[in-house]
Amino acid sequence: MDDFEGNDLDEVSSITKPIEAIKRSTSQKYLQLFYTFQSSSPIRKLLGAFWLDCTTADMVLKRVLPKAGTVLFFKPYESSMTRTFDAVSSSIGWKNIKLAFETMQGISKENGFSVYVVLAPTKAQVYVDKSILPSALSLLLQEETKQRSFSFIDLKPYLIQKSEALLREKGDLLWWRDDTHWNEIGHEVVADVLTSHLSGILSK
Repeated sequence: MDDFEGNDLDEVSSITKPIEAIKRSTSQKYLQLFYTFQSSSPIRKLLGAFWLDCTTADMVLKRVLPKAGTVLFFKPYESSMTRTFDAVSSSIGWKNIKLAFETMQGISKENGFSVYVVLAPTKAQVYVDKSILPSALSLLLQEETKQRSFSFIDLKPYLIQKSEALLREKGDLLWWRDDTHWNEIGHEVVADVLTSHLSGILSK
């Protein structure tokens, strides 16, 4: 399971539903394939880009990073850098995460598999805040996963260390310059970190 610092605490999703309620029928699966195909339309993408430009301009922050130039950041995700322990622990999102953990714990015991929880930081946490200290969400996840015998890894310190080296040596980024998602380099770095982490766990 992966958790994201940016908006996972703000979303009230199907995580609160029984697992039977979120299983998709064959017709629902084909409908999802159609929506995926529809969303890949070049015309739809152009219209979507125009609409986003008109509605989200005030949500974007421009910052200049050494050797990388201008990089865009999503303003609503900035709050993840200042969330307090009390604010996180009392949020609906945290209650949903705990409910998901409870469900996964039962399923894992019934089926004999282990649960690994990964916390992904925001772009701003890595390039602006740069603090390797765990966030409030990270501290809560550490405690909750420990109680349930889940494995946990916070990607933030690893990505901060790698991002600084890449900027210094090549001016490369782990995220797309104008997006909130990892680019190819970011995915490779995360894959390497997780592979190393899991190898260490499985070798014990």
